[in-house]
Amino acid sequence: MSENEYADRFNNFKARIIDKVQLELAKTDLAFTYQVLRTGKKATGIVFRYSARPIPLDPTPSATKTVSDADLLPAELVEQLRAIGISQDSVAELTRDVCETKRYPVDYIWYVLNKSRQNTKTKIKSLGGWVFKLVRNRSLLDEYERSLKPPTTATGQPRPAAPAGKAAPTQAEVAAREGWRQCLARLEKVLGSQSLATWFKPLQPLVFQNGVLELGVPDQRIYDHIESTYVEELKEVLRQVFGPGFKLEYSVTLAQSA
Repeated sequence: MSENEYADRFNNFKARIIDKVQLELAKTDLAFTYQVLRTGKKATGIVFRYSARPIPLDPTPSATKTVSDADLLPAELVEQLRAIGISQDSVAELTRDVCETKRYPVDYIWYVLNKSRQNTKTKIKSLGGWVFKLVRNRSLLDEYERSLKPPTTATGQPRPAAPAGKAAPTQAEVAAREGWRQCLARLEKVLGSQSLATWFKPLQPLVFQNGVLELGVPDQRIYDHIESTYVEELKEVLRQVFGPGFKLEYSVTLAQSA
């Protein structure tokens, strides 16, 4: 079996089995996080971490409740919250706030998480405790809601609408472009201007939302070269800019015509 075939099989197993089970158990006493151990690029093991407690059994059939996706936080958000030290019980509290009492939207949690990771002025002993407190107290809710409103000019008037046929960029698109601009500046210091211009500037930052950065790739050759030559440098820079819990996805795009 070739290394690529092995990677494809493992990625399919991870997406179809492990991630699916993790999502289904996220609100139960069997919730878990996991870490893939790698030697180079090859996965060599998986470490599972549980916070299991005895599960009370109720023999009454009517007490059984079917949990739907609408009753859960996104699995990738739960993974990132647990990774920064937020306990499973605390994640359950945030889930109730979002899914049951509607105290704030799930995007507000993402906003606080990303904002806290970018905070370089406040000394934070526990990122998990800090994020949980800000979210539950709704400390940044007004700021989050203002970020959703259309930007204004210096006079306080709304900025003119984008020309017909060209929609104004969304918040996710602006976040992707600004973050990618920072990534390019850092990559240039590591790889040099020639490699940057040849392999990275053709990439298009599309959106950054829910911890996922989507990059447009104009052709397969560029993607293959980056993945085989610069993947570790790229991941490190993305981790510095977007935080340790980021995910990267590629989309094939058509090269812009001159």
